[in-house]
Amino acid sequence: MESLPTVLAIDDDKISQKFIARALKDHYTLSAAYSGEEGLAQIDALAPNLILLDVEMPGLNGYEVCDRLRQNEKTRAIPVVFLSGGSSLREKMLGFEAGADDYIVKPFVPEVLLAKLSVLLRHRSQHTQLQKKVSQAEKTAYSALTGSSELGLAMNFVEQSHSVSNYEDLSLILFSITNRLDLNCSLLMQNDEEKYYFSSSGSINPLESEVITMLRKDQRFIDFGCRTQINFNQVALLIKNMPLNDMERYGRIKDLLPAMLSAADTKVQSLNTTTAIAKQTKELLESFQTIKTTLASLATSLHNNQVSSAKVMRTMLNELETNLPAMALETDQEEYIIKLIDASVEEALDITDASDKIGHSFNQMVSNFETLMEKQNQLVISLLTEKKPETKPITESCDMEVELF
Repeated sequence: MESLPTVLAIDDDKISQKFIARALKDHYTLSAAYSGEEGLAQIDALAPNLILLDVEMPGLNGYEVCDRLRQNEKTRAIPVVFLSGGSSLREKMLGFEAGADDYIVKPFVPEVLLAKLSVLLRHRSQHTQLQKKVSQAEKTAYSALTGSSELGLAMNFVEQSHSVSNYEDLSLILFSITNRLDLNCSLLMQNDEEKYYFSSSGSINPLESEVITMLRKDQRFIDFGCRTQINFNQVALLIKNMPLNDMERYGRIKDLLPAMLSAADTKVQSLNTTTAIAKQTKELLESFQTIKTTLASLATSLHNNQVSSAKVMRTMLNELETNLPAMALETDQEEYIIKLIDASVEEALDITDASDKIGHSFNQMVSNFETLMEKQNQLVISLLTEKKPETKPITESCDMEVELF
């Protein structure tokens, strides 16, 4: 039987510890520590998969404990979730600065805690696989990035971005550039319905995605500590290790990345438009198919009614031919009946002719719908199928250092 993941709960409040134990008892192996010092002392031997951390504690507070965990090579990758009664942006930003992966406000709902821990465990398990994918993407992109200058990298990014057809590929090309610039970044791309988060390290934790979203303001640049977020309409890039000790390089980065993000923003808008057209086309095709089916059903009903009417007419005529002589009617009576029957037959024939015309019109409408559906399909195919541009090597003139700041 597979062993349960281990959670270390560091909280000086015994009631909170009981609530945590009750919420996690069937899903995790729980260990409790009632101070920051006690929690740090347990970690080496316990090797927990996750750490729940209270903010306000005597001695070392939660921020200090988290900061020490992130400075220790052995504990740096362990997901940390703050449990706190504070819910302000400042408190969450402090948790983010300390290196936490998520932030849960007390009192918490047990199902929410379990869901968030499950997400963090899944992120951690996928981390290695995602890193390999990013590494492979870097190798592919580097073959096209022959220039060594930062401007050359930006030019190649713009060129390579034309060939992508989804958000993930666009993020991988961008991260291949930022990784080459030794920048640790997280990226947000969005459309009218959803937001998509990416990280140059392979995965993004919930708190970081929340911070990026909350910093989506009118300002192009938002700087806090060694972090800078650059915002565009559809794209936001959070750089987590801006070179504060090298202001010349700092300035070049703030000049270079907006140019790349502007191209990325335009590409995301194009992808959003293409996605919207594809979605609309799918809905139109479904509507066309419904109309086509309805028209075909009506045409069939008209045909069946014509057949039924003809059958009734034949039956009536046969009966008259058989029974009329035996009725011993006066001549004027027979003429009246025959005249009445002739009028009814003429009317029935007119109705049949009208039904034929309607049926022909229905068939023509079905044919028109099929033609329209085919043209709509071809339009979407032409939008979704993009020719990949030839990769051009960077000229030697781009090899020299380009200073933009």
